[in-house]
Amino acid sequence: TDEHLWSETYDREFKEVFAIQSDIAQKVASELKITIDPDVKQRIEALPTQSVEAYALYLPAKNLPTKSSKIALEKAIDLDSNFADAYTELALYWLLQGTWLGELPSEQVLKMAAPLLQKALQINPDLASAHYHMANLQLWYRWDFDAVEKEYKKVLQLYPSDSEVASPFQDYLIATGRFEEALKLAINNFNNDKNNCVNWSQLALAYQFNNQPLKAMQTIEAAEALCPNIDFLKVIVIGLNIYNNRFEQAIQAFDRIDSVSEFRFHPSILGRLAIAYYKTGQINKGDIFLNDLKRKSQHTSAGSPYFYLAAVYTALGKNDLAIQSLEKAYSDHEVEMYWLKVEPLFKSLHNDKRFQDIVNRIGYPK
Repeated sequence: TDEHLWSETYDREFKEVFAIQSDIAQKVASELKITIDPDVKQRIEALPTQSVEAYALYLPAKNLPTKSSKIALEKAIDLDSNFADAYTELALYWLLQGTWLGELPSEQVLKMAAPLLQKALQINPDLASAHYHMANLQLWYRWDFDAVEKEYKKVLQLYPSDSEVASPFQDYLIATGRFEEALKLAINNFNNDKNNCVNWSQLALAYQFNNQPLKAMQTIEAAEALCPNIDFLKVIVIGLNIYNNRFEQAIQAFDRIDSVSEFRFHPSILGRLAIAYYKTGQINKGDIFLNDLKRKSQHTSAGSPYFYLAAVYTALGKNDLAIQSLEKAYSDHEVEMYWLKVEPLFKSLHNDKRFQDIVNRIGYPK
């Protein structure tokens, strides 16, 4: 309602940062006449580390999985070996090395990330971020769906109103075919924060998988208008256009991605654009994107190149090559394979016993 409820100015030394955070949280709750649960109060007042120097290294490195952040987090852990948040953020760095823009195979990612998350949870069993990243690890690199749900439920218990936490859980619900639950969660997240571009994109995906393609396209177009400079959103725009056979619009969305953005070279983009060009009769351009994807598949399994090669071959009706690529994606444990059961790009393979055999081996819950 834009009604002014409370404000305060804080001007203190950085060494008092933990006291400031606790003070703000409790004063906001007091002004809003909210009673803080004792367990929550204990978490608010808990110090993440005894070292202000370690915390100063951790803060700028948080949610920024770059090599310089990795070095800073390692230094923070050297300063305080019980700094659970730093272990968690360092694990995130490694987790992302097997996904979108990474370079490492799944086996190596697990070797680096799993011990860090285990250490973080050993230090602080109620650290929501550690449970959150453990859920992603179980989903992306182990396909352990029971463990994923257990971790996400723990996160939602600790942070029930955090839409950024709930968003990946929606992705999990879609991947396992629980479309109505995913839509309900997406609508709730969207209503909680309509300025969050991720919430818009997740709502669009949920509409798509609940057989409401028109709402999906309207929602994702509104999202791109709200956040025109966010390239990851255009990846969703491209994907939804491909799902709905709007191949020209998919190409136009690709052209709106910054020419130097790393997103332009991700396997999901290369695969989808190859499909779009082939379907619009631009065979030479389709071949260019397909060949780029083939080269990536020879270099690394990060980004799931064989998964998207299979999608292109499926679109071209080359089912034998599609199955061969999916078998390779399975043996390399490519991250995107957890999406295989519901991925619309493989719809024409659903009656192929070889395809269903791969789906069964992934181990989706009944």
